[in-house]
Amino acid sequence: MNREKDRAYVLRRTNYGETDRVVTLLCSEYGKKAMYARGVRGQKSKLAAGIELLTRTEIGFISSKKGSLDSLISAQPEVYFSEIVKDMGRMNRA
Repeated sequence: MNREKDRAYVLRRTNYGETDRVVTLLCSEYGKKAMYARGVRGQKSKLAAGIELLTRTEIGFISSKKGSLDSLISAQPEVYFSEIVKDMGRMNRA
């Protein structure tokens, strides 16, 4: 298990179980990746702000072996593109 860091844009979030999510990210070094974020929908989650849609964030993750999802362990938001999210036409184009 290798710990990696990268800068990424959040493209998609899919709820999984009660408190987990599968997040699709566009990373600068690794390209498009899906990652598993445990407990992110819980009330005291530290990752919640870092994986909002259309946010540029600094991520830390543990790469997994043989095709399973990587585990997201940290997400620090850098830029949140709020103007795109407010307008549904822009949101659909994004």
